[in-house]
Amino acid sequence: MTAVLRWGLAGLACAVVARVGMMLLTRHPEPTRSGTVAILVVFTLGGLAVGVVDAARRAGRTPWTRLVALVGVGIFLGAGAVFLPSTLVGGAVLSRRRVPTWARLAAVVAVLGWGMAMVRFASADNDPLGLYVATPRFLAGAGLMAGVGLAMAWGSSRVFAPWAPIRGISASPGDGGIPRIGR
Repeated sequence: MTAVLRWGLAGLACAVVARVGMMLLTRHPEPTRSGTVAILVVFTLGGLAVGVVDAARRAGRTPWTRLVALVGVGIFLGAGAVFLPSTLVGGAVLSRRRVPTWARLAAVVAVLGWGMAMVRFASADNDPLGLYVATPRFLAGAGLMAGVGLAMAWGSSRVFAPWAPIRGISASPGDGGIPRIGR
């Protein structure tokens, strides 16, 4: 249970960083209370869902527990949709044990790059003349949002991670893949 709560707190921390990053990306931030609460709730629920899936995976529970992760889909509604590709691809690559280190590093760079690019294009309306000059404030916000994308990829890697066999059920090569209970 404590692992699930830690994931929930990680989701909450990610939400706080995302909200600060959003405020740094605009020249005239106008955060609303309802928007801030929605972001905090959705990210916390997403973190708790990943925690449940990760705990179930480690305990050898049924892989169907992965469906709990669908609770976190709310993160990708609205402006969060820009993080969907990096979360899915980054999570899939980071979760596999047989992926070479260089490929993992490339995935991290791609996730960070995708986040930076999406933040840049999403905030192009801040410069009506198209003469965008990167300010330290904007770069700090973009860096925070890229970090949020990396954290989301890491969280989804726990959902995509290989599942341990269910306790009490095993399948050996001679069984033709048919699980036997109680061996």
